[in-house]
Amino acid sequence: MKINDNMRFPHPILSDITNDYTKGSFESDFTITETENRSLKLTSKINIESPRLSELIQDGKVAVGYYLICRETFYDELHVSILGESEIIIPQGMLFGSVIIRPIAWTTSSEVDLSTLTLNPEFSVLPILAKGEIVALGPEYRFSMDPKKYKPLGSIFELTRNDNLPAGIFHVDTEGDIIRLVAEKNTFENIVQLRNTHNRNLLLGSIYLAALVDVLSRMSTSSNDEGKTWYRVLKAKYDELGLDLLQTTPSEGAQMLLKRPIQELFAVVEHMNG
Repeated sequence: MKINDNMRFPHPILSDITNDYTKGSFESDFTITETENRSLKLTSKINIESPRLSELIQDGKVAVGYYLICRETFYDELHVSILGESEIIIPQGMLFGSVIIRPIAWTTSSEVDLSTLTLNPEFSVLPILAKGEIVALGPEYRFSMDPKKYKPLGSIFELTRNDNLPAGIFHVDTEGDIIRLVAEKNTFENIVQLRNTHNRNLLLGSIYLAALVDVLSRMSTSSNDEGKTWYRVLKAKYDELGLDLLQTTPSEGAQMLLKRPIQELFAVVEHMNG
């Protein structure tokens, strides 16, 4: 179904582009990440501020969800969701290029009564709707689907071992498509062990931050690695965050990519202190 902001309905629609309700809102937020098997995980957060519509949703007479549309791949699906947070998995290759998400709510049964005190007084006749009628429209979301943006940072790092290195020191190797973090036996084993504990986020500040500062410094001074996978992934993530390799310091850029790892350190310390 094609939906746009110029559509008009003979019944009230909860939306920020109509005045059909004197108060209320339909809010949503979407994030996309890549899974380990390279599928996409779309997480939605949907909230409706309308006592009447919330009641109808709870009673099963109104459903919420969103249209997910990609013209490039001819993907056009209505995904039923819930109020609050939910997620779906989209197979690899289903989305590419420009993608549109349009949140909606619609009736799932006949003779649905929308009457409420928050309706605009212009609706003098109490609206009774049939099944399948749209009752709320959220703002349209548009984004460009570049798979490199959604690769987890961990996918471009590999921990390897070289016993010729000194203990407690790791080397950053950017010669291949994957950034190799090289450490001697004890350091290697301690890192592996820490990765399998609830304190694994300590690695963000102690290893990955240092590695990213090193790599971003190289990226800002040379374009020799542009063809490598790790370079393309980091550049795409920089672009997504609105960062510039020449204007952002490697230290600041690394912290932004890792989503402020010092906060993870504080959280670990707080957990350890009970």
